[in-house]
Amino acid sequence: MPQLYEELRSIAARLLRGERSGHTLQATALVHEAWLRLEKQGDRDETLKDASLRDLAIVAIRSMRQILVDHARHAKATKRGGHYQRIEPHGDLPATCTDIDTLLDLETALARLEARNPRLARIAEFRIFGGLSSAELAAVLELSPTTVKQEWSFARAVLARDLERT
Repeated sequence: MPQLYEELRSIAARLLRGERSGHTLQATALVHEAWLRLEKQGDRDETLKDASLRDLAIVAIRSMRQILVDHARHAKATKRGGHYQRIEPHGDLPATCTDIDTLLDLETALARLEARNPRLARIAEFRIFGGLSSAELAAVLELSPTTVKQEWSFARAVLARDLERT
């Protein structure tokens, strides 16, 4: 568990790097919130109790994604005068997530991609929100590195096209 916690802390730090000063969501808080959601989900889902570290990491990355999206939705719903939450993009993102609207557009595009091709959506989600490299993705998803690179390239193009339309 300490190894998983440190990995999640690293992922959360990457997600929140470059945030505006005074941002209310910190990497540690993001990990703790994801951890609490994992515990709640584990209480409801018996299969999660026996999950491997890899499976827990996958669930935690999804949980952190949802926390960021929920945070953005809440900020958008309560914002007055255009106060934006800044999310610094990772180098391989299909679009820069510099404001709440862009993050929510990315979430919508990921949901559309998931409806069409869940594996592509999972690759994009873990690459964008988890910061996983192609090699790490290949290990987590039990795919070849070549397949991951090709599918990430395709997923990135699909997401970029969807984001251009919004």
